[in-house]
Amino acid sequence: MKSLKQRVVIMKKLYLIFVLILTTIHCGDESHSDKKGIEIQGAWVRLVPKSSNVTGAYIQITNHGELDRLQAARSDIAETVEIHEMKETEGMMQMRKLEQGIELPSHKRIRLLPGGNHLMLIGLKKELKPGMKVPIVLEFAKSAPLSVEFTVGEMGEPISDSHNHDHNH
Repeated sequence: MKSLKQRVVIMKKLYLIFVLILTTIHCGDESHSDKKGIEIQGAWVRLVPKSSNVTGAYIQITNHGELDRLQAARSDIAETVEIHEMKETEGMMQMRKLEQGIELPSHKRIRLLPGGNHLMLIGLKKELKPGMKVPIVLEFAKSAPLSVEFTVGEMGEPISDSHNHDHNH
């Protein structure tokens, strides 16, 4: 019989697999590319209770150009937007801010997902509602900033129109 600690580790791994499967529901076929080769898909923000002032935002970024880096993000709906990493260390999930952002290798897709790298909206200034559009500006080392509309939804809930983006080049 497995110890409680082993069972907890197994449950956490199963949970992460479940979250990754559910997250694929949010990814559609529509996308948009900027002139530098950054393609955005599946932008959504997790719905949280009124009492919460933090939430996560998730997205797929495909870099069709040269090596780049997602350096920062900002939104009028939150006091701060940070790029975070979640990883398991000694059977415990830990979250930390990625001070240097996330590298975007040439011709690769990066997924910011629940349980992994993600954007953390801290100090929400207004209540989130299902289907609401949340503009977030993504700032890159080489590419022009992109203003992307993230759709608010619950994890596992399909978001059909999460791909309407406003871009600033």
